[in-house]
Amino acid sequence: TRDGQIALVSSEGGWPRVLTTTQGGKQGLKWSPDGSAIAFVNDGALWSVSVKGGQPQRLTEGRKGAGDPRTASDRNLQWSPDGNWILFETGRRGNADLGIVSKDGLTTTLLTTSPADEENAKWSSDGSRIAYIARSPEHFSGQLLVAEFDRTAGRFKDAPKTIYTAKDDRGGGWSLRLPEWTPDGKTIAVVLQDSGWDKINLI
Repeated sequence: TRDGQIALVSSEGGWPRVLTTTQGGKQGLKWSPDGSAIAFVNDGALWSVSVKGGQPQRLTEGRKGAGDPRTASDRNLQWSPDGNWILFETGRRGNADLGIVSKDGLTTTLLTTSPADEENAKWSSDGSRIAYIARSPEHFSGQLLVAEFDRTAGRFKDAPKTIYTAKDDRGGGWSLRLPEWTPDGKTIAVVLQDSGWDKINLI
């Protein structure tokens, strides 16, 4: 970002080429897997812009619903490995949920709607599953869940499965951190503090 706009510059140097001229700060820039577009957050909503230039496309509404305006925005976006979907976090309902939007912005679905805070999501390398962390009054330190993703319909196929539950600590010190898949999708690495120190665990 440069002067509030998105710009491209060659890795070998040169003058930046400005892609956007819209108002508002741009955050969370992410390249599409094929490098043809950049998705970003602007004014609490998700947008995308072609690297060839042109008018940015608004993908989500953002900042609607009962959430605190400071946390109700759509944020922390991730392209699916095939580039057809964008996974994101949202606070529209007053707590953290996971949402999905198609690359053209025509299909938006809330993947999670429970009272828990569901965030820190990560695609498996083939895009068939999503791992994420859920925190609730019953499981304050967090649970690691995995859900099968329907790449045609843009939603979870079945109810997510709980893979691991962190032992309870009301101070949050034993909370699970962002999961990371192995390339073969058989193991998830996650940082967990259950011994007084942050440790990398394989599940």
